[in-house]
Amino acid sequence: MKVGYFGRPIGAIGGIARHTTELLAALGRVAPGNEYLVYTNRPEVVLPLPGASVRRGPARIGRVLWEQVVVASQLQRDRPDVYHSPDFTLPLAADPPMIVTVHDLIYLKQPQGTSWRAAALYRLLTGASVRKARRVLTVSQHAAWEVRTAFGLLEERVTVVPSGVSETLRRLAAQLPQGKGGETSEAPRPYILYAGLLTARKGVLTLLDAFERLRESGWAGYLVLTGLQGSDYATVAKKMASSAYGEDIVLKGAVDDATLARLYASASVFCLPSFHEGFGLTVLEAMTFGCPVVASDCSALPEAVGDCGLLASPGDPNALADALLKVLDNEDLAASLRERGRQRAGEFTWDGSARRTLEVYQEVVEETR
Repeated sequence: MKVGYFGRPIGAIGGIARHTTELLAALGRVAPGNEYLVYTNRPEVVLPLPGASVRRGPARIGRVLWEQVVVASQLQRDRPDVYHSPDFTLPLAADPPMIVTVHDLIYLKQPQGTSWRAAALYRLLTGASVRKARRVLTVSQHAAWEVRTAFGLLEERVTVVPSGVSETLRRLAAQLPQGKGGETSEAPRPYILYAGLLTARKGVLTLLDAFERLRESGWAGYLVLTGLQGSDYATVAKKMASSAYGEDIVLKGAVDDATLARLYASASVFCLPSFHEGFGLTVLEAMTFGCPVVASDCSALPEAVGDCGLLASPGDPNALADALLKVLDNEDLAASLRERGRQRAGEFTWDGSARRTLEVYQEVVEETR
């Protein structure tokens, strides 16, 4: 099978970049006999699949023009059996049978923290891409429901293929002592860890309020924040600067996998207090390292967490502080969550995701013969 694959997120930072990179690598592992054509306009990007062919485009033009004109033209020439974009949009003028992954509808429902350019892009093109696609993939049942509801799709046109935990993080987890708030050179202990975009819609302001309540209650620990800055980061920075416990908030920024692994392994608890998630991969990454999880009780997070973490209402700092304190003050509960979390994280592999994705590729190819 000749597979076209949208690879522009490879080489970037963030959840979509990790998904795009890990899925391509896993596709190569589980179906090495396929021919993979990867379309990107990032110069000198290193693909996770050495045998793939790269179709490069000019880096100087923006995504929309490059995808809608250059990639569409390349696809007309290459004629793959199926083309898959794991990043929301398709080249609408191209003819090959196409599949698109829609991770969430955050750009429609919770655009805060996203640049107006990106929000406009997804507002304009995601709907058109979903309607053109032979099949739409989502990463959770909640995301599938959102997509079907928003675009009026029949259930059989939407397939759920969850993300997995990266093999790199799994290897690092096997090498590190996990989940006991142990010593690390990355941050003082004990600490609560957050990893993700630093923006209000991810619940970071709620977490900062909850951290203050914990400190006021007598808990002596730190808050570690790691991730890229959202477009509304000034609001987050102002909140941190005004906190009475600002000196105990450690801002790490974007970090590599080795650093992230050490942060997960040594955290007392991981917190994802987001208002909306299409999947919530970071909770499974934390579980891989034996780190107890507290997350919001909304969107796809209960799906990801299962019964292996605690949930709190989004936007409620008192409820979030109570849930965090339950873990921080109860070692038996924390130990139970560590063990159950490790088992749950082991169920989400990229090879499994790739096999299900390949089944969809084959179904689409057979439908169009």
